[in-house]
Amino acid sequence: MTAALLGLAGVAQAATVDLTCPATNFQLNFTPPLSGTNKTATVTGSAALAECTTTNPAYRDLQSGDVTNVKGTATVSSHVPDGLCGVLFTATGTATIQWQPAGKDSNLTFTVSTDPTSPSGIALSATITSGPLKGDTVTAAGTAVPNCTTNGLASFTSTNTVVVFTHQ
Repeated sequence: MTAALLGLAGVAQAATVDLTCPATNFQLNFTPPLSGTNKTATVTGSAALAECTTTNPAYRDLQSGDVTNVKGTATVSSHVPDGLCGVLFTATGTATIQWQPAGKDSNLTFTVSTDPTSPSGIALSATITSGPLKGDTVTAAGTAVPNCTTNGLASFTSTNTVVVFTHQ
């Protein structure tokens, strides 16, 4: 009986998609710019979610949203030629999605990191901590466009970005 129970514990359930949104104006800013010498930066940013789709009636009023109050810290893990502007980094922080026409807010915690093995070069994940979609996992895929200055990675935007909200 114990072996049977242990076997069931290892079975993973597929995540259910609650909402999918194309993102525009997705940008993260680093102050000071990240480089081989500036290894820590304050993170700010923004994004706009538009034309969100869902099959769940509970989320039909989440048609678009503005990602605001983006605050966090980024740390350089290594300085390499194939990183964004020569750096590999991880950024963590918090943000708010102001949903329209619902007029409600979702708060989240996020992690963004460089991933040279990914076609986009960037991996983004988040968890909704309060508000609509609380408990959902958020992932995003897009193409990173770095803003490299003489001082390092000042910011990056992401094009063709799709944001997906799922739960187990």
